[in-house]
Amino acid sequence: MKYRVIATSLLMLGLAGGVSAGVAASAAAPEREADDKAIRQSAQTFKEVFNKGDARAVAALWTPEGEYIDEAGTVFSGRAAIEKEYGGFFKEHPGSKIQITIDSIRFLGPNLAFEEGETRLVEPPPAGASSHSHYTVLHTKQDGNWMMASVKDLESEPLTNYESLKALEPIIGEWTATGTAPSGEKVRAEMTCEWIENRNFIRRRYQTFRGDELVNSGFEIIGVDPEIGEISSWQFNHDGSLGHNVWRRQGDGWAIEARGTTADGRPSGATNILVQVDKDSFKWRSTNRSLAGDKVADTAVATIVRKK
Repeated sequence: MKYRVIATSLLMLGLAGGVSAGVAASAAAPEREADDKAIRQSAQTFKEVFNKGDARAVAALWTPEGEYIDEAGTVFSGRAAIEKEYGGFFKEHPGSKIQITIDSIRFLGPNLAFEEGETRLVEPPPAGASSHSHYTVLHTKQDGNWMMASVKDLESEPLTNYESLKALEPIIGEWTATGTAPSGEKVRAEMTCEWIENRNFIRRRYQTFRGDELVNSGFEIIGVDPEIGEISSWQFNHDGSLGHNVWRRQGDGWAIEARGTTADGRPSGATNILVQVDKDSFKWRSTNRSLAGDKVADTAVATIVRKK
């Protein structure tokens, strides 16, 4: 895993706005949920220490006799060799960041688990290069702790912005969203999502209505932020308020970390959950909402339906 790698209310979804290594939600059997969670936390820790360039902390996630196999098939056995390899990489590629997406975790017994996934590696400007690859990990449980015993990186390849954004292709089209604002009022949003600029970005235009009254409009640009290497979006509302959001995969949908500024300068935040139901519908909800530091009530679940 070396080279791999919605502003706070339904009225702003226009539904709402403002939104790597994303780690998919757990689907483990109930009796293995704790083990599944521990392995996913290990992946999160790997991302954090990798992004700090801490080769020793990276190597410490392996068993003492563990092995790392790079894309060329070279085997690095033991923590010392693994630390040296990662240390050389961090020296040659300072500031590189990794994202991890776990595709599956399978338990092979009480103390063995097999993980598969993808990584995305992003180098800082001016290079700004991105690549992605697949990986496998054999985990073993020792003294109550899950450790990596064998990690193998498969061949990496350059990653275009379109390839990064392709998972969002289901949102392309015209949509109607309905829901209830925290005040209890019924609201409706009309949206159009389309590819722009050689499929390097998605533009979402929206209008929000309370009854027949237009209460909000604007647009959002979704793309890959080359500085952090994650899917991000920038939202611009008709009243001058702004949103900047980060999109991370979560199971069958997305968790969108939304941060914004109202037209009068107050900060806002939320975690917006967007889940695909089928090819013609999504569910959306805004949680963990705040305005100027004060907690704001979560929204009800809104239904987004494709226009036909």
